[in-house]
Amino acid sequence: MSDLLDSLIAELVRCRTARTGVKAMAAAYLRWVARHRAQAHFIHASAYSGFLPAHAEQLAAEKAPRMRAMSDWMTPHVEAGRVVALSPALIEMLVIGPVAETSRRWLSAAPGIDLDEAAKVLPERIWQSVRGEQG
Repeated sequence: MSDLLDSLIAELVRCRTARTGVKAMAAAYLRWVARHRAQAHFIHASAYSGFLPAHAEQLAAEKAPRMRAMSDWMTPHVEAGRVVALSPALIEMLVIGPVAETSRRWLSAAPGIDLDEAAKVLPERIWQSVRGEQG
């Protein structure tokens, strides 16, 4: 999880605008999954196994500074109205949720899921879901 989040942050900090940042995170997530299939499978399979509850504190501790970095990057954009004013958790659901679910389905070989197609379509759609009045 740390490697995935570090990849997202690396993309995010290169971006100046809210739109490019949100789109970069979505695209980076899908790229990371395609390049790190075994790790991605573990992350996504763990969500449905007994692993996560047993290690929730450790995972939260590892994840917290990374999530804070993403939130800190997003906060000025929220304050300026470029990103919708929602809690960081809800923004995370709108930005990460679609690519996480797409990845989970791709990893389980669900029919009709193509990561290349998703990478072309989802980043802009995700941006539209979080775009604020000034975005």
